Amino acid sequence: MCVPRFDSQPLFAGLLDTARGGAFHLAPVDLVEARQFYEADIGVLVTEMRGRSSLTRATDALTLTSGADLTEDVSMARHELLRQVTVLEGTAHIQLDVAPRGAPRAEPAAGGLRIVCPERGDLDLHLAATVPIEGLRSTITLRAGETASFLPRWSHASGRHRPRPPAQLLEETIAAWRRWTTHFHYEGPQQAAVRRSAVTLK
Repeated sequence: MCVPRFDSQPLFAGLLDTARGGAFHLAPVDLVEARQFYEADIGVLVTEMRGRSSLTRATDALTLTSGADLTEDVSMARHELLRQVTVLEGTAHIQLDVAPRGAPRAEPAAGGLRIVCPERGDLDLHLAATVPIEGLRSTITLRAGETASFLPRWSHASGRHRPRPPAQLLEETIAAWRRWTTHFHYEGPQQAAVRRSAVTLK
């Protein structure tokens, strides 16, 4: 993931370089298997993770401003990533490991942490959380029906946009994508692949 711009240096690039790429790991400590899929026609990723004693659902979305109109050629981003995890069955011990590139360190801040990356002096990065976290590495215990949300925010987003409840952020982001897809019309071959490509490019 490149922030604050799509052509900036990557912050989390563990898929390309597992040793030095940086990662944002969020999964049960006893993970057995997982599957991923996108919600139909929108930019929201879902990961279902089965642990030895739990089933957990993680939802990832780059949040959009309230009432965002994606047909406009202007930025509608809130400059934050919502990572929300909900336990569907059992009790899950969730391992949180936030490791941006460049030897980061964490400082306490209101509602979470300020993350300092020495190699990215241009980046103002904060991590908000709805549950207490001990630092860049924490273990959170959740029971069936419980949810925890984590929101890394970059640049000056923490001051630019008023914080909103994570559930509301996700609802508004999904609604914006749904409005945009009503303007998308394609009747050729490989319709699902073409629609997914359009969402990705957007």
